[in-house]
Amino acid sequence: EHPYDNGRRNLREEAIERIASQVDIVEVFNGRSEPEPNRRAEELRATLGVPGGAGSDAHSLAEIGRVYVEMEAFSDADDFLEKLRIGRIVITSAHWLKGAVGNFHAGASMRAAMGLEAACDAADPARARVALAALETEMHRLLRELAHEVLSRPIVVSVVSMFRWFSPPLLESR
Repeated sequence: EHPYDNGRRNLREEAIERIASQVDIVEVFNGRSEPEPNRRAEELRATLGVPGGAGSDAHSLAEIGRVYVEMEAFSDADDFLEKLRIGRIVITSAHWLKGAVGNFHAGASMRAAMGLEAACDAADPARARVALAALETEMHRLLRELAHEVLSRPIVVSVVSMFRWFSPPLLESR
């Protein structure tokens, strides 16, 4: 269960408080959750001082492996928790987005997405934040341009839906 995702089974704050001492792992990133529930789950993980888990929550072959945890082999349950604590959550959405914007031949968007992918691959949070800000700026520009050019065409609905999944704030300043 993702602790805060309203789109699936979750726990109320009171329930989390009652079982806090029994929690060994908190799912901090679910590939199908919006950013806010994932952020809140990371805060809970930090408060509890437990390792964080992650998963794609795949419902199709294309979704398998979008999110996973890289960790060393383990020998038992306690060793699993220790290896998970030092493991690395890998989110491949930046790679997916790079391909998506490449399909529009939007060079600046693709370069921005490539910068985010490289920062994620390097596990560099500071660089990733800068790259994400650059990508969001470029996505705003691209969406405005697409909306202006083909507002009434069906493709806009698909493009807007795709970017709404990636980052809801992108659509607020149209």
